[in-house]
Amino acid sequence: MKRSGWLFSLLIGLVLPAGPLPADCVNEIVSETFSPNGRFKAVVFVRDCGQGRRNVHLSVLPAFTVLPPEPGNTFVGEESLSQAERSDRLAVQVQWLGPSELSVLHGVVRRLRHEGRVNGISVYYGHLVDLPPRFPL
Repeated sequence: MKRSGWLFSLLIGLVLPAGPLPADCVNEIVSETFSPNGRFKAVVFVRDCGQGRRNVHLSVLPAFTVLPPEPGNTFVGEESLSQAERSDRLAVQVQWLGPSELSVLHGVVRRLRHEGRVNGISVYYGHLVDLPPRFPL
């Protein structure tokens, strides 16, 4: 191989990633809830990466941080698009129990990720349960 061909191959190898390119994903924020001391926020969002896959995500971030274009750092729940059309099934409700404790209740999804501690915040999980009609909210 000529020297210029070798150099070109080396440059192409450095520029192109090894493996498939990541899918273009879109994050749509559903809710932001600030901690009682205002230092952190819990961001619930739906991440759509096409191909019939919409996942519900949760990130715990410093209060004035912009949501990065990546998966949630705390919780990821997966469901197919046909099931995800029912928004109650993808529901995630968060509630701050204190400045460093967060309660996360989620619908019927397969947990792909669930961290127990993020950014010094303890995270507790449970399932959302529909109340019978005789129990008003």
